[in-house]
Amino acid sequence: MKLHPKELEDRMVTRHQMHGLTQEYLEQYLQHLADKEDWETFMDVLALTVYGIVLFPKIEDFVDPIAIDVFVARKMRSENPMTAILADVYGTMSFCHERKGKKILCCLPALYAWMTTRVCKGAVDVKSPSENLSHQGLKGKGGNEWAQFFAGLSEGNIKWRLPWLGIKPSIQHCGNFPNVPLIGARYCIDYNPLLVQRQFGHPMKWAPSPDYLVALFIYYEDGQFIELLRKVRSAWESVVRAGKDQRLGVVDNKVTYRTWILERVKEVKLPFRPIND
Repeated sequence: MKLHPKELEDRMVTRHQMHGLTQEYLEQYLQHLADKEDWETFMDVLALTVYGIVLFPKIEDFVDPIAIDVFVARKMRSENPMTAILADVYGTMSFCHERKGKKILCCLPALYAWMTTRVCKGAVDVKSPSENLSHQGLKGKGGNEWAQFFAGLSEGNIKWRLPWLGIKPSIQHCGNFPNVPLIGARYCIDYNPLLVQRQFGHPMKWAPSPDYLVALFIYYEDGQFIELLRKVRSAWESVVRAGKDQRLGVVDNKVTYRTWILERVKEVKLPFRPIND
């Protein structure tokens, strides 16, 4: 940020026992850099603001040390932030589901674009999906309207694979983990490639075996996670991609995928019967 460490420390404030930078200060500093036409530093500070306010928010209008650490890892060590972003998005969803009353804060614009490109009518321009979506009749829905909208969806309404996404060999599992563990800024969680094969252009005929859907979810503030994170990091040294997965029994060829998904809907209490407007 081209600030003396003492000056930067003076700009730090404490909120909810966390030391960080306010959005107000960062916006003021961005204006200062723009006036000086110091665009290189401007882009770094803008990226830090996006990391803290959009990608890894914890406290409203505040960039906390965790978001700063992820940004520094990207800036100084060229670490790809996508794993951390995915982990925190999935982790936030799981956290909000398990501990009722919580709100999803991270990556809301991206989640909205991801969701609507798969359920809206007509083609969506990947270069400007938010502008294109304004013409799809999806704006202005309240909570009940969204609930009815999702309840009325069927597999025929969903675009499982978007045309601009090329097919590449997907990661099937890492090391001894049955799926793909993701380390994020606030959570460690796994995702199951078996459940998203349609997005990779493959049909789903049979039910996934339960042994390969074992859940992994760690919320760092709960503590007791260091050893497991070490195992996850080690597992990423042995990535197995599609086409090289030699495991047997990944799918249960005695149960169809449709039968399995109907049972899952009953278990998690999702509405399945279409709602007529």
